[in-house]
Amino acid sequence: MAYSAAELVQLANILNDMAAAMPVEAPGPDGLEATRWCQSLGGAAQNLLLMAQRDYLADTTEPLADIIATTKEATEALAKIKAIDKIVELVGDVMLLATVIWLRKWNLVLPTVKELRSDIRSA
Repeated sequence: MAYSAAELVQLANILNDMAAAMPVEAPGPDGLEATRWCQSLGGAAQNLLLMAQRDYLADTTEPLADIIATTKEATEALAKIKAIDKIVELVGDVMLLATVIWLRKWNLVLPTVKELRSDIRSA
C-alpha cells in the first residue's frame, strides 16, 4: 500500500504523539523501556517525514524545471527587447541629427551629436 506525502506526515504526527505519551519519567525498568519506545517511535516518525519530503520533492521537480526553463526563455526575450529598444533609440538619434542638419539648426547639432555618442557608449 502506497501512502501520499500528506498521509506520511499524518502517520509521523501520530507516532510523535504516541512517543510524547510514553511514561519516560517512570522509575526503574519501566521508565527505561518507555524511553526506548519513545526513541524508536520518534525515529520512525522522522523517517516518515523524510519519506514525505522526498515525495514532495519528486512532485515538484518537473514543475520547477518548467519554471526554470520558462524564466530562462523570458530573460533571453527581455535581452532581445532591450537590444531592439537600444537600436530604435540610436536610429531616432540619427534621424534627429539628420533633421537638425536639414533644418539648418546649427546650434542644435552639437547637443544632438553628444546625445548620439552617449547612447552609443551605453549600448
